[in-house]
Amino acid sequence: LNSSDTNRTLHIVADRNNTDAVGLSQVNISAAVSFNGDITLISTGNDTIGPDRVLVNATVTSTANLIIVSAQRDAIVGASGSLSAPTGGKSISMTADSDITSGGTLTLNNNVTITGGAGSITLQGGTINQAAGTVDAGTGTISIDSNDNGVTLSGTVTSSNVGTALTIKDTSTVTFAGSITLSNSAATFALGVDGGGNEVTGTIDQTAGAITVEGTTSIIADGNVSLTQSTNDFGT
Repeated sequence: LNSSDTNRTLHIVADRNNTDAVGLSQVNISAAVSFNGDITLISTGNDTIGPDRVLVNATVTSTANLIIVSAQRDAIVGASGSLSAPTGGKSISMTADSDITSGGTLTLNNNVTITGGAGSITLQGGTINQAAGTVDAGTGTISIDSNDNGVTLSGTVTSSNVGTALTIKDTSTVTFAGSITLSNSAATFALGVDGGGNEVTGTIDQTAGAITVEGTTSIIADGNVSLTQSTNDFGT
């Protein structure tokens, strides 16, 4: 699908509201989508048995905002998929298990990127697993919130934002196994947020990779913190 029309919104919604054993509510993107406006991909089914999900297995590009929501289960960017907002000041938001009922998982196997100016990338779960690929907000911000589930980052996460460039909050555990780069000297990496249940309630571990923060790192966690890779480079 390719559209050059302006000021449009593309909605793709799957809605199945039952509890049949064969129930399924799924949005599956298997061919490239390029749209000059907002894109929303939503699975709204109230089925706790079928594999309700939004699966992106092709390139999805929006010149405006890109919103992905799986109400009860999984939101996935497959190895052949990607999400891109090439126009500055826009946002990409991806949510798994927005009803917080079924233990859904947000999985990234490829890239989520914003270019052309400051915007925002929001990842919210369910369990959040970046298995591969790059999350790149350009000069914008990245927020990761797993609703008291775990977060694993094994790919690349990068931003050159001058404020709170990367926030990871409301998680049980965090595991780093890839590359985190916040390149601006005025940037802040907020690993847990004080108040409102937004801290990291368990452990923070690093099994591989490198964390490079040119600015400030703030850690608020109830469990042990182990960020000991020799390639790490923390500013202040």
